[in-house]
Amino acid sequence: MTASVPRHLSLNQTVQRTHAFETMRVEGTLPPDLCGTLFRTGPGVRERFGRPIPHAFEADGVMSAVRFGGGEAQGAVQIVRSQGYLEEEQAGRPLYSTAASWLDRGRAAVSGRGKATGNTTMWQWQGQLFALMEGLGPVQIAADTLDTLGETDLGGVVPQAFSAHPHYLPQRKAAFNFGCRYGREMQIDLFVLPDAGPAQRLTTVTVEHNSMVHDFVVTDTHLLLLVCPAQLQSVRALLGIGSLDTWFRWAPEAGTIAIAVPIDDPDRAQRFTLPPFWFWHTGNAWSEDGVLGADLSWYPDSASLAGIGSDDRPTAAAPALHRCSLDLRTGHWEHHPLHSLPIDFPHVHPSVFGRPHRTTFAAAQLSTPEHIGIVRLDDGDATLWTVEAHEQASEPVLVPRSDAEDDVWVLTLVHDDRVDRSCIAVLDGQHLDHGPVARVWFDQPLPLTFHGTWKPS
Repeated sequence: MTASVPRHLSLNQTVQRTHAFETMRVEGTLPPDLCGTLFRTGPGVRERFGRPIPHAFEADGVMSAVRFGGGEAQGAVQIVRSQGYLEEEQAGRPLYSTAASWLDRGRAAVSGRGKATGNTTMWQWQGQLFALMEGLGPVQIAADTLDTLGETDLGGVVPQAFSAHPHYLPQRKAAFNFGCRYGREMQIDLFVLPDAGPAQRLTTVTVEHNSMVHDFVVTDTHLLLLVCPAQLQSVRALLGIGSLDTWFRWAPEAGTIAIAVPIDDPDRAQRFTLPPFWFWHTGNAWSEDGVLGADLSWYPDSASLAGIGSDDRPTAAAPALHRCSLDLRTGHWEHHPLHSLPIDFPHVHPSVFGRPHRTTFAAAQLSTPEHIGIVRLDDGDATLWTVEAHEQASEPVLVPRSDAEDDVWVLTLVHDDRVDRSCIAVLDGQHLDHGPVARVWFDQPLPLTFHGTWKPS
């Protein structure tokens, strides 16, 4: 089976229309117990003032929200209007991305300023909603309107960056996150975000070379940073030469640096050098008898960075979901694939965050990189919802119905090329292979987003 690559099935599209909440067309029957709002964001402004944005990671975020309740759905679409975005609107030209002029790039580099695009994930903390990106701080969003409220350093805690991958630990009643600061050495700040009380900086660790760190591992005892050997070429980055993916050189000889930080004693971090590999996302992680375990979307190298948001789609290895373990007593590292399917964007039921689990939901690559379905793995056995050749699905967002690991509604943003529109497909996690019980339709194609979050009513 093969699938074409229509222009809509990439991260290369600018949103056609923004709007407040309005009624969406429902196909099928929405479950009566599905009551809440799905928030998603992704790179949705790929052209500014007639100039293309070279890489998806540089594009301004476009947020979507779908409210479910009473068998109906309402949807909204808005751009993350950060301070940098508003400055560009006033100037009438790009100021911060590599689409900007050399002069404007130089000004941004000298001032140390950037644009918080909010293009990677939506995150909830203490009743507030934020749009997050790779390299700068959070942007607060009004959940009832999707209006941009402004950028925040969370009470002076975030010195520069706050990654797009916070992880919540119910055992600790707190979320944890990190942020990278680049310089002669790379500084990685680690943060704790409690359910009650202020955000705190847990500690800061240093790495001798600058790299891209997209996600990290959170267990109930340790935070594990895996600094893969994609090394930043500082001169290219400082001067904005080429697109973002060309700023990083794969240096396998350096290996992967693992830094295990005990949550209760963060100054006693351990360091290990592992074989070279790349990963984008962590599914879940746990700690048992001095061994840290984690499921990672594993790649042999960082070539996939160049393929994100590229219509040319350079050849890169497909992702594989690997189960990894690091023995903190000996430094012994092991990993093995959980299934032969190419899998990324793994998620587990919130009831098993931070402890061993049986069931994982994820996006699965089928016949081509553009043909994606949703998979449920149960101790390695796969159940799959296979999208049609004219469809592409995105990361699954789980809505729990009980504490059973597979007892969830699975929500995924799907583009249908036949009608050039996007919808949210609603699947029963226990009967994934039966296909959607309902779809709710936007009246336009939405740029494919990276990550989302669910807010119950």
